[in-house]
Amino acid sequence: MTSIALIVAAGSGSRSGLSYPKQYLKMGSQTVLEKSVRAFLEHPEIAQVQVVIAPADQDLYEQCVGHLDLPAPIMGGSSRQESVLNGLLALQDHPPTNILIHDAARPFVDAKLISRCLEGLEKSPVVLPAMAVNDTVKTIDGEQVTGTIDRNKLVFAQTPQCFRYADILKAHQTYKGQLVTDDIALAELAGIEVTWLKEPKRT
Repeated sequence: MTSIALIVAAGSGSRSGLSYPKQYLKMGSQTVLEKSVRAFLEHPEIAQVQVVIAPADQDLYEQCVGHLDLPAPIMGGSSRQESVLNGLLALQDHPPTNILIHDAARPFVDAKLISRCLEGLEKSPVVLPAMAVNDTVKTIDGEQVTGTIDRNKLVFAQTPQCFRYADILKAHQTYKGQLVTDDIALAELAGIEVTWLKEPKRT
């Protein structure tokens, strides 16, 4: 059984206000991307780390993580969904058992969470780290408040989102072009059971 981490770093980070994608922002001695990559690269149960980048960011990528023992990056597409599919397809020749899909701009993932995700995959085909909702959430219609949602039935989705490789590849191929906000939504469309792990802090 092999597990590979797919780090998605192809986003433009346009909401950050920076002149470059936020995954290349320096955090002390490391960039956000390097910190994210190292979390998986240094985990004993992760066999490989594959990064997906925007074609225009090749130089930035080399400056940030070119010194690490990584395979050549995969070029992303015009959307996150397309970028993930490109990364999954690139692994077809030597497919892993499990794939952990992580957003490069979330650098605070730690070894404990990765281990919990891998343990979860031994029992469930899909594992989602998520944060409980502590605030009261309201529904609205224009300027009117129309109701209160039971926050006990809500969580904030985090990454890595963890799958059986064959299952999530098939889901991406089946629902290609149907825009969703994360990979878990594709698993839901495919009717795959998803288990969530409580994550105490935003990552």
